[in-house]
Amino acid sequence: MNKRKVAEIVKFNVEKNIQNKSFVILNIIMCLIMVITANKNNIINFLDSHDLNIFEEEIKIQIIDEIGIATGLVEEEFGDNELVELENISENNYTKETIEDNLIVVEYRLDEDNNLKTTITSKESVDSAVYQKFVNVSVKIRNQIMAANL
Repeated sequence: MNKRKVAEIVKFNVEKNIQNKSFVILNIIMCLIMVITANKNNIINFLDSHDLNIFEEEIKIQIIDEIGIATGLVEEEFGDNELVELENISENNYTKETIEDNLIVVEYRLDEDNNLKTTITSKESVDSAVYQKFVNVSVKIRNQIMAANL
């Protein structure tokens, strides 16, 4: 008898709430989230397999390479894109306020404990795909440093 009462209460609440717009919208959003979550790997593979251009306009990347291996790795990551201009510089004279539009300054250096320090300076936020390329370079540098210290 309790199960039948619970079922009646649930049925009554669903029938009552189905008339509420926010209930319907929330259920549609929840359904979309579940579909996207279930297909996350397929979506990632689709985006990776299609060569999407992440650069809408030309950007200039200035590299401060105190380690000596970062420049080549950055060129590997960005070298195939005509909209990216790479340049080596010796010091960063920019702040977030004084840096030019479409300019990114990346500093790769080691601290006193031989830990890699990477600093990115840009006027606006850096696109996540571009940022990921800088992370890839940092990981490769770290791996080379660790391999050299073995």
